[in-house]
Amino acid sequence: MMFTNLMFTKLQRLRSSLPFLLLFLLPCLQNCKKSGGSSGNAPGAGLDTAYYLTADINGKSWAANVNLQNGAAVLAGGSSTYIAVVGLQVVGKDSTALEMIFNKAANLNTESYFNPAYYNALAYGNSTTAYGTQPTVNNSDGSFVLTQLDGVKGIMAGTFNATIKTKDLSQILSVTNGKFKCPYDPNGIPSSPGGISIKE
Repeated sequence: MMFTNLMFTKLQRLRSSLPFLLLFLLPCLQNCKKSGGSSGNAPGAGLDTAYYLTADINGKSWAANVNLQNGAAVLAGGSSTYIAVVGLQVVGKDSTALEMIFNKAANLNTESYFNPAYYNALAYGNSTTAYGTQPTVNNSDGSFVLTQLDGVKGIMAGTFNATIKTKDLSQILSVTNGKFKCPYDPNGIPSSPGGISIKE
């Protein structure tokens, strides 16, 4: 399924609502949960270990382990305003996704803060529950540092930490020790394994 410009515009308006990031991945999560991984994307199969997306979620290790494209378990792409980074983890019949949005104007090697109003957000979830950054105090629920952003070499890297919540604020998760390094396409948003892509 391709999102149209109209659908993208509607999603832009929703950028400050919690689950907007996971909308891109929910079909894949549902398929992965049913099948234990999509065909050709079995967990851990053919992964290039030079690329990674890892974090501790409530103290438990999480690592992207689904081959999204050409051996990479994490992908990044950009539009004129922001960069999206996405990764999936499948363990048994359970699947989760972690996705981040960064403002393209973020400075390298400088701590910046997650705030969806400025195109900086983090979301995590499965096919039934979504968590995300919802800054209500001090304009932030976490921070990130972009350590590499090279459109010529096609590489992006960084670190992140956040506190993420369900939309109704009833559940809270801590995301610590987050780090990623991934292929980066400055001219397009990465497609999920479910075939969803977004164009501005």
